[in-house]
Amino acid sequence: FTDGSRLKEFITIGVNDIGQYFQPHYLLVMNHAEQFSNERWQYIAKSQAIYLFTCYNLPLPYLHEPTVVSFRLGGRGGTDLSSPDSLPFTTSSTYTALCLAAFMGARKILWKNKHLR
Repeated sequence: FTDGSRLKEFITIGVNDIGQYFQPHYLLVMNHAEQFSNERWQYIAKSQAIYLFTCYNLPLPYLHEPTVVSFRLGGRGGTDLSSPDSLPFTTSSTYTALCLAAFMGARKILWKNKHLR
């Protein structure tokens, strides 16, 4: 389903500005707002995600504001999901998204690391 046609069949977690391709159920943002170009930031700021997970205090001036879930950074490169308020991380936001999916109880995780078109 490389064209994204079946995405509605799944619960989705996206990172950063994925909203330019599709609207995930959950959005994970692992960077400060200033680290994004204005164009990329607009996809985050206008996200229609139900929940936005972040470890930063982001300026989120949306018309539709998802529930923001704040978490602490756990172990770098770790896999320990026992803390109720932290997630492991690396330099890749997609790694933390994978940890979030596992933390939320996902049994099967479909990984798409390329942009959907």
